[in-house]
Amino acid sequence: MSESNFSLPIPATEESLRLLLRAKLMLSHAMEHASQKTEFDNMIAILGLDNTIESILRCVATHLDLETKTGKSFDIIDLASLVAEINKSLVELTSTRLSYVGDIKLLRQTRNLVQHGAVAPNADLDRFTTITQRFFNKVLQSIFGLELDTLRVSAVIKEYPIQEFLQKAENFIDQKNWLLSIVASRDAFENEYFRRIKSLDLGIRMTQIFVIRFQQILF
Repeated sequence: MSESNFSLPIPATEESLRLLLRAKLMLSHAMEHASQKTEFDNMIAILGLDNTIESILRCVATHLDLETKTGKSFDIIDLASLVAEINKSLVELTSTRLSYVGDIKLLRQTRNLVQHGAVAPNADLDRFTTITQRFFNKVLQSIFGLELDTLRVSAVIKEYPIQEFLQKAENFIDQKNWLLSIVASRDAFENEYFRRIKSLDLGIRMTQIFVIRFQQILF
């Protein structure tokens, strides 16, 4: 029996952000393979796009606690059934409807051909990539109040100045300034490293060893 309706979007929790970031990494990995245009890369891309959408859907179910609100179980292996049940629950509880439900079901059918039949998809890959991107962004907007472009690793880092350095690194990536991004990432790593060891009695000695070994690698 369902609970009373609720309003969306609901801001993402730290755990939800981590799950969404993993889904974004899956999407980036799939898109990288899709850009290679080989049969094998096309197969990996389809698997990655399918995994991305399933991860997003499971994050939605967990974030909104749909099992408690609906009394249903969302421990469903089949993606077509999962998207249908989540969409039905959202309509009943929030009047919000998922986009591209039919395309997602078709993506799972294509994924099954790849997974079980070793079929290399070609014609539909670009369309499935676009659909996955649009689906991700629409879910972020309607469920979490986020945009895909603003979903970044720095969002789940609270410590200053580590978050600031990571934000700089991400901004430099957007600008394709790879060297400055590496420098900012290094600064984030070093600050986190020293934050963790500063309370240890052997912190200074460990730091000296780290610096010596780093110099040996460089020179």
